[in-house]
Amino acid sequence: MANSKEVRLENSNLRFCGTKMDTNGNGCYLFKYPNSRVFSIQAHNFWNGSHFRLVKDPAAFFSKYGVKPADLEKEAIGYISVFGSKKQKEGLKIFKK
Repeated sequence: MANSKEVRLENSNLRFCGTKMDTNGNGCYLFKYPNSRVFSIQAHNFWNGSHFRLVKDPAAFFSKYGVKPADLEKEAIGYISVFGSKKQKEGLKIFKK
């Protein structure tokens, strides 16, 4: 059963878990794969910084701020494919429509 604190993205096995600030004060997006630990991507390295908002509930990020899940997913896939760690790249599965 999926955790209520994550949003499943449609075209990959990525789950969006929300946002946070790291120890240096940088905004981070939180993602995970099924049955694995959460990993973060710093907002200023990843996606248009104007989209970043601190949220506790990941679904609120999409509903409250009008961000499209497909846009976030596309950027995450591109970032992980190029800059992700070896484990992140190996874990990423993209589904064909």
